Amino acid sequence: MIQFKEKPASDSIEQVVEPQNIFQLRDYQKTIINETYYYFRSPFQKGRDGRYGGGKKSCLIYLPTAGGKTAIASRIIVDAVKRGKRVLFIVHRKPLVGQTVKTLKRDFDIDCGVIWGSDEASEYSQDESLPVQVAMLQSLQSRELPCDIGLVVLDECHTTGPGWQVTKKIFNYYSGGVLALSPTFFVGLTATPWRTKPTEGFCHLFDCLVRGPAPIELIKIGYLCQVRHFGFGGIADFSRLEVDSKTGDYSVASIRSVCNSDYNTTVVKYFIEYAPNRKTIFFCAFVEQVLDLTEQLINAGITAEMVIGDTRDGDRTEIFARFKNGETQTLVSCDALIEGYDETSIEAVVIARPTRSRSRLIQMCGRGARLHPGKKDCLFLDFGGNFTRIGRFTEKFPITLCPNLKRKLVTQKECPRCHSIVPILFLMCPLCGFEFPSINGSQAIIDEEEWDEPVFGELLSEEEETHLRYIRQQMKTKYRKQQNPGRVIKLFYDKFGYLAPDEWFVGAIFGMIDVEAHTKIYLNFLHRIRPDASFSWFKYMMELEFGKAGSKYRTRKGNSYTVPTFNMQPTSCWEALGIEEDASAETIKSAYQKLLGQHDTDIGGEEAEGMIRWFNYSFIQAQNKNKE
Repeated sequence: MIQFKEKPASDSIEQVVEPQNIFQLRDYQKTIINETYYYFRSPFQKGRDGRYGGGKKSCLIYLPTAGGKTAIASRIIVDAVKRGKRVLFIVHRKPLVGQTVKTLKRDFDIDCGVIWGSDEASEYSQDESLPVQVAMLQSLQSRELPCDIGLVVLDECHTTGPGWQVTKKIFNYYSGGVLALSPTFFVGLTATPWRTKPTEGFCHLFDCLVRGPAPIELIKIGYLCQVRHFGFGGIADFSRLEVDSKTGDYSVASIRSVCNSDYNTTVVKYFIEYAPNRKTIFFCAFVEQVLDLTEQLINAGITAEMVIGDTRDGDRTEIFARFKNGETQTLVSCDALIEGYDETSIEAVVIARPTRSRSRLIQMCGRGARLHPGKKDCLFLDFGGNFTRIGRFTEKFPITLCPNLKRKLVTQKECPRCHSIVPILFLMCPLCGFEFPSINGSQAIIDEEEWDEPVFGELLSEEEETHLRYIRQQMKTKYRKQQNPGRVIKLFYDKFGYLAPDEWFVGAIFGMIDVEAHTKIYLNFLHRIRPDASFSWFKYMMELEFGKAGSKYRTRKGNSYTVPTFNMQPTSCWEALGIEEDASAETIKSAYQKLLGQHDTDIGGEEAEGMIRWFNYSFIQAQNKNKE
């Protein structure tokens, strides 16, 4: 018999000692569970980690495809049952019903009742007195909810449409309408915690968030396969698309005007060029497109079958079996297989539709990201401009419970030569060497969309606010024109009759982003425009832009910033690129291309972005000097 620690005095869920004879949780799964229990612990109760609890009632857990959400849910359920709590586990996919019932019985000797309005439910117990009730979300829509539930666990809790309304009904029933006073705890599990409509969020259902590793982190530690992104956004006029106000995604009517038979012909053409022998799943926008694309694949000599919402369960089983054993190479669908289809041998995903939904895009890509013996990587072929519109599968997207009304920054672009999707900061494709149209060297390393600046804390008059804005705009203009920004000091004095405080200059040019990279860039720039200036002038100009070493600032975006000690020895563009001063133009390009391949912004995050800005600047300067 499995031994657990005794039930704590508090009725909150608490961390337990892991049994020795069950499946082993991964380290990050244990961390997720412990963080969830920290939030659920009473604020007057101290845990083993020495922290008092968060006093929360409802926790949203984010974990990508193949991260092990079912394992986490099973462990949380077991811990709750051993404390005398009844649990309602809600799923909306048929396979999860049997999977959960078998796992809890096999590994924990816990019997489950099943709530499911289907003939298939007859093989499971219908006993509602059992401690764990596994329910299909759809079956709870028009029936009485089970009583005395101490914990509700919702799988794929981002579900929209009718399921979203049922979810809200469940929360209101068990919480009594006031989440903070709820006698029931809630756990939501999702791989895609984003809503398509910017006015919608999760904060009315969840009061805390636990983040698991992002897909790129699961790839790095070996739990997802390597992936490669390709885009073919120029094959259709996506400007004709219209947004459906009800869903926040593109309307089906406008998608029909784009994803026609000619569009499908182009999709098949590029598929044969890029992934002719790979086991592939295609995602379309509507059933008629599925029918046409399947027919075109077959006419091109490619074995293909389709699965749509009306495909019978028995037929699906046979289709999946043929696809699994390789008898069928391609599977075509629309929304029917976006979630819950976990065939690990998929080697390519074709996205034959546009979408504005980050959740939809990530779910589609996730179908091909699982590990499989002999599988080296998975190709993502995007024919809807989605990777440039939304971002790559491997991008670390922000996660919040509340609605996010801010416009999503474009972070990716498509190489017109090889169709690879690369970070927008790259001036060259790291795969084929294509050089994107050049822009002014200073603008190449300034991103206005990420702008942040210090909160000065000074009470300014309306006139002083105007003076402050004048200084900051003039500093930015001088830098963009590659002119001496030090002249702004005299310009200001001549215009307003007094010397402006040094603090008014801080962050004027670079906006306090990627400070480490920008200190290198700015120092190099200052030495270039005034090579004979004194050390004190360089130091003063650096302090004007970045602040004095050791000074602390709070920014308008809520970040804190401590000024580092500057390295006042400039690094040349040749040193940055790792080449000699007399290097040829081809050597310069080759060195830059190699550095891009070593600094993927999806993996390195802000630090990698800063390095790319520095390499961009060095690349441009090296090219300019090579032409002199």
